[in-house]
Amino acid sequence: MNDANEMRTGVGALRSTYDRIKSSLTKAECDEIERGSFLQDSVVDKWYLVSASTSRDLLTLWRSYGAGASYAIGFDAAVKLHPIEHIAGEANPSPPPGFYDDAYEEIDGRPVRLYNPDGVGVFGGSWRTVAYVDPKGEKSHEEEVRTFAKRGATAAESDSFLIDLGVFAESDVNYEKDLAFVDERETRIVVEVTPSWKFVQYRESRFGIVPFVELGSGAVHAGIGRYVPRGAREPLPIREVMIGPSPLDSRAAERALRQFLDDRGYGEVAISRSETPFR
Repeated sequence: MNDANEMRTGVGALRSTYDRIKSSLTKAECDEIERGSFLQDSVVDKWYLVSASTSRDLLTLWRSYGAGASYAIGFDAAVKLHPIEHIAGEANPSPPPGFYDDAYEEIDGRPVRLYNPDGVGVFGGSWRTVAYVDPKGEKSHEEEVRTFAKRGATAAESDSFLIDLGVFAESDVNYEKDLAFVDERETRIVVEVTPSWKFVQYRESRFGIVPFVELGSGAVHAGIGRYVPRGAREPLPIREVMIGPSPLDSRAAERALRQFLDDRGYGEVAISRSETPFR
């Protein structure tokens, strides 16, 4: 990513806003905010992100994300993508030490299960347009901070309580990006998955090991955690492949691409050529 704060812009804007308006809040309101989770950077570490552009042919994308790449792939945004199961089964095949320790509590001398560490949870998966915001915060961030603070403080005063569920995969804060990148016209998918052993794969990069989740389409497993089981995947909802800017004649590239798509079950996919001049 060319944005070092990818997926942190929204949280940073909330924190900057809170610092700016803190003096206008009561102590009870400040306590609620500082106890809450939505100002913590760590909440963004569990999301998996897919980025795309709402524009088919942007020079800025061919120069950055598309540098060294020959094609742009156009997806049908109306088709929801789901995580693909990497390891089948209902229990961790190699649980690390302590994996189940917190799942049980002894009540009246008997172990009672509090939660299932192997329980499947899949959240997010829809394409949403990114909102470009001032990283120092905007009016919407101030409203969010004040609403959260007031709600929590009011609950405390009335001897009730407010459960802070934190940020969800499809919370607005996960679809905010620095105004400096507005030319990208980004749309993105954000997903959260559990358990990691079932869905998360790993690859090497120059920065170390990178966890990732593969998304796809196919017969979806019913239930709260909707995912594509192993062996049930279908062709991706690709509608178009665009051949990028090139100093060479693209006809040979188009013939090879057409054959590749036809042989891989994507015979209905259209092929187009970028109108951006090669520079």
